[in-house]
Amino acid sequence: MNLKDAKILLVGDYPTPVYSGTLGSFKRAFDALNYTTLEFYFNINSKYLRFAKYLNSTLKLLVINEQKRLLNFIKQNNITHVLVFKGSYLLPNTIEEIKSKGLVIANFNPDNPFNTVRASSNFIIREGIKNYHYYYSWSKEICNAINQSDNTDKAIYLPFAVDKSLIDFQPDFNSPDYTYQLAFGANADKERINQIQELLKIDAGLSELLFVFGNGWNKLKNVRSKEIKGKDYFKTIAQSKINLNFLRTQNKGAHNLRTFEIPACGGFMLHEYSEEAMELFKPHEHAVYFSSMEECVDKIKFYLKQDELRLKIAQNGYIQAMKYENSYEARVDAIIQKFKFN
Repeated sequence: MNLKDAKILLVGDYPTPVYSGTLGSFKRAFDALNYTTLEFYFNINSKYLRFAKYLNSTLKLLVINEQKRLLNFIKQNNITHVLVFKGSYLLPNTIEEIKSKGLVIANFNPDNPFNTVRASSNFIIREGIKNYHYYYSWSKEICNAINQSDNTDKAIYLPFAVDKSLIDFQPDFNSPDYTYQLAFGANADKERINQIQELLKIDAGLSELLFVFGNGWNKLKNVRSKEIKGKDYFKTIAQSKINLNFLRTQNKGAHNLRTFEIPACGGFMLHEYSEEAMELFKPHEHAVYFSSMEECVDKIKFYLKQDELRLKIAQNGYIQAMKYENSYEARVDAIIQKFKFN
């Protein structure tokens, strides 16, 4: 089959907001490459599975009805390939039924499937891993764990990327207009709040420089914060002299969306040490890395004073981020190559 004639179904747990979500980024990349895609979202409130360790009678009825709706959607629309994002509600038996119809089915999980944090994974996700033809992850460690446990090579490393359609401005490296000296952009949670507090314990004076943006930061006292989302999120990165990138526990040693977003906005990135991230953006050339909070504080103070060096690294990072190899179109190319062999 010519993949340009294929009908690829993108399956999400819930509708993706316009400016966020990996499904949305992949959708725009498929469209840019002229592939035909449709979308399907499960109609299940996430709270039902958040505390569940198994399917009780009520939840089982909800989930099974959604399996039927998905299978009918596939049949009615003559779907040829299925790409699932996360798969919180897709039962292993349904994956097998899709495969039995001759369709290729793959998964891209933007979280760690083995994470026991309820918002990140669940028992349905973990039980279904072995059933997919291909399982894509942004983490080499996760891929190795899956392949070793199943004695297979179905888990494939596929990093996050730059969604250029979300960044509608050109960074100005000649005369940048900074609003903030030091910034961290992400939705707040206990782990991230602790990271900021640890930073400020080392140097309380940084609270006067630091600006945190995203949802939920009102719980953090003595630090400027604001709820910023959509395209304003990216503009805020560009307006910040130094952009911090702390990694959650599940991302340690790997990378996250900010690893690409910060340099793609022309921002100077001070990134928590990670060998995988350093393969994507070289240290001291495209970004700067720190191995401890003490080192982070030292580098904040150093690079705030080094305008020329900081701007040079930010510009190099931007050039690197804008390469095709770091785009979602390149990620789609990688997935399509696998689809062709089935």
